[in-house]
Amino acid sequence: MSRGEGAIFMQLFFIAVADIDLYLFFRFFLIFSIGGVLLSLSSALILISGALVLLVPYCLSLYLVFKKKKAMWGILVLVGSHLFTIAALFV
Repeated sequence: MSRGEGAIFMQLFFIAVADIDLYLFFRFFLIFSIGGVLLSLSSALILISGALVLLVPYCLSLYLVFKKKKAMWGILVLVGSHLFTIAALFV
């Protein structure tokens, strides 16, 4: 193999290696970006469900206190929701 052929061979070899590296990079980038999107969606769902867990008892207690004039039930709903939230933190 002459010097020119060796140089061409080395250039082709490095191009092939670079193509493989780019392929692997973009493949893993795609996998991780899809995983990141799914993780973001699951985090958003967790935040929304957590907000609902906290908002629903507050709204229910406000409804019971101001509309139905049952303050005791409203307080019990709030205390129960706080106890449930604290218990859920330890599970």
